[in-house]
Amino acid sequence: MDIFTLECSLDIESEAVQYLLTLIVYPAFATVLQLGFYLYSKFRRRISPDNQLNVHGVVLMLAYLPILLISLKPWQCNTNPDGTFSVRSMRNVECWGEVSSQHTTMIICSFFSFF
Repeated sequence: MDIFTLECSLDIESEAVQYLLTLIVYPAFATVLQLGFYLYSKFRRRISPDNQLNVHGVVLMLAYLPILLISLKPWQCNTNPDGTFSVRSMRNVECWGEVSSQHTTMIICSFFSFF
């Protein structure tokens, strides 16, 4: 099953890059869906913009909660026994520390994913 995970197929070590790639999944899917609408309208019949928006809306309604939960991951920090904080789902990423460039990158990506 590890062959289907993104970090195993691309051999990505950085947690921030993995997080960013996870956030980009929906915009990439929406782009591919829009490209499919374009190709369909070139070879078959035209799909109205209202129908296209309806499909995007239904997909976004289905994906809203998972996108929101993924966006909030960097904000969920736990205390470690040594007094530092780390992201709950990524224990090797230190929260709000002096050497937390990965966490800062994840927070910035998370902030922009809300919009």
